[in-house]
Amino acid sequence: MGGNLAKYLEKQQSKNPTKLDLQNKSIVVVPPNIGDLATLERINASYNKIETLPPEIGNLSNLKALIMVKNRIKELPQEITNLGKLMELNLSINRIEELPRGFGSYNHLRMLDLSKNKVKELPAQIGLITTLVELYCSFNQLETIPSEIGRCTALEVLKLSFNKIASLPVEVGSLLALRNMDIASNRIRLIPPDLGNLEHIEEFSISLNPVVDELDKVAREGKVKLFEYLRSDEYFKLYHSHVPPTDEVDEKKLTGRDKEY
Repeated sequence: MGGNLAKYLEKQQSKNPTKLDLQNKSIVVVPPNIGDLATLERINASYNKIETLPPEIGNLSNLKALIMVKNRIKELPQEITNLGKLMELNLSINRIEELPRGFGSYNHLRMLDLSKNKVKELPAQIGLITTLVELYCSFNQLETIPSEIGRCTALEVLKLSFNKIASLPVEVGSLLALRNMDIASNRIRLIPPDLGNLEHIEEFSISLNPVVDELDKVAREGKVKLFEYLRSDEYFKLYHSHVPPTDEVDEKKLTGRDKEY
């Protein structure tokens, strides 16, 4: 279908389709007239050879799911942020290096999958997507996580494994709905004590990180022991002996706890 896609889409206009399945069709180019299918709610164009998306993709104001797994996409058009009804965005297994401006404009997005790309940075605007329930960013080039992620309080699944992350922001401790968190295979030595607040965690992986010996020893005893340790004064002191307090509140906490030693 690669070369005939524009004609196919033109024929679809009169049918007012809500779904478009273009999986494994040897598609290289998505033509601009895809933006004419205003009734579309779901597009699955996975397993093709698509390198770019046309700006007209932003005209699909009713789109709820955009699935583009395993293509060759390097860059996203800024217009993709116009998809205000989007609930699922799966761009895994592509070649994306950065996200466009205004990426936090999604008011209904529940699942975002950017795994197996080349993303170097999550924008601070990620914190505006307060509806996010699942965020997959494993196998990228991330070195930091923005503190604004702490605003995504609906998050239940957070996958950040196989990146270059050296530390986590304390705001991750605000994600009280988290059930599954994977930060395996990064460059993390210590995790914020605030993660001890995550009482609903069912699965947690910190393996294949250069964590300090004290933390590594407890982590090997299992999730329950690990989170008990994160809440302890002992770990609070250990953490802040390596990581200076970042604000006045932390300074007061540390001073207060130090009185016990």
